[in-house]
Amino acid sequence: LHYVGSEHLLLGLVREGEGIAAGVLEMLGVNLGKLRVVTITMVGAHPALSSEHAAEAKTTQPESHPVLDRDRFDKFDAHARKALSLAQEEAQRLNHNYMGTEHLLLGLVRDPQSTSVRVLARMDVSAEAVRAAVLRIIGRSDRIVLGDIGLTPRAKKVIELAVEEARRLNHH
Repeated sequence: LHYVGSEHLLLGLVREGEGIAAGVLEMLGVNLGKLRVVTITMVGAHPALSSEHAAEAKTTQPESHPVLDRDRFDKFDAHARKALSLAQEEAQRLNHNYMGTEHLLLGLVRDPQSTSVRVLARMDVSAEAVRAAVLRIIGRSDRIVLGDIGLTPRAKKVIELAVEEARRLNHH
């Protein structure tokens, strides 16, 4: 059984490479190829990480979430699920009626305990810088959004790529 962690979501964003999140990272001076190498190196530098995440994923029940269907995200560890939940919060906070790659990135940078935050910190990327760049690129909507916020096709692709990254890295 493979697990999907925040690092895999980050790798999915990098691999997708076309969304607003990739543009934000590049705007902040991040080379996406280097970010991929640093992520894989950091995860590989901690061999216990995979078994630690797997145990955590088995013992932590997914939170109930309107966008995140429980079965679809059962292999996601607590940090990945938290990032997805925070991404939805970010979309709501910005009054967006969708959850795109930029929201996923905002969700990833808000969990200080996650591997993705440590990777991004190594690349000199802070949550504040990401938030400022996202606001500069897409801004906040004036309309309040009610009801469910769905994933954009690009965000769905990032999640598929994250699952594939976990499988390719053989993270159990």
